[in-house]
Amino acid sequence: MGVEGDAADATVSVTLRPPVPMGYFGGVPFVCALAVCEALREAGITEAGVAWPYDVVTPQGPLAEVRVRAGYDEEGMFAVCNVLMNDAAGFASAVKKAVRARVDAWAASVCASCAAAGPLASVLSDLFDAMPLMGAPVEVVRSGRSLGRGLLGGMDVWGRVTVHLDDGRTLELAPEQGGLRPVGEQD
Repeated sequence: MGVEGDAADATVSVTLRPPVPMGYFGGVPFVCALAVCEALREAGITEAGVAWPYDVVTPQGPLAEVRVRAGYDEEGMFAVCNVLMNDAAGFASAVKKAVRARVDAWAASVCASCAAAGPLASVLSDLFDAMPLMGAPVEVVRSGRSLGRGLLGGMDVWGRVTVHLDDGRTLELAPEQGGLRPVGEQD
């Protein structure tokens, strides 16, 4: 991604305890990425967008890697959101505030709707709007190997994307199955 400097100096870390069903914790990294994107836009980086699944980019390149790990302790379920970015110190307060606010609002929405639709239902339109590759040519990659090229057609409430491949097939992809990159971009 190009994050420079000491990892500790380039990381913003937030511990979250959203009161959502365990199966919905898979939505936390998407919501965190959206929050980071929005915080950077508010800070003047207006071209910030979410690169599926949960990194933040501009047309000039990567801005932040969003990594979330979940766990369980004596207080219950938790998620730790780590945001790796070049100017972490300059954005730390805004990023932490945005992540907490967005995750709290998302959790309230999930709880109010009894979580029937899926973890990303309440934020899906915002994610669509934040994803610069939506509808654009992408390459599907797994372990550095291209699986095909096509158009990014959408994302569902579970975070899986649909890519309409150039050969006429449609591919649904979950984050753990591979990644996307703009057509022409190399590793």
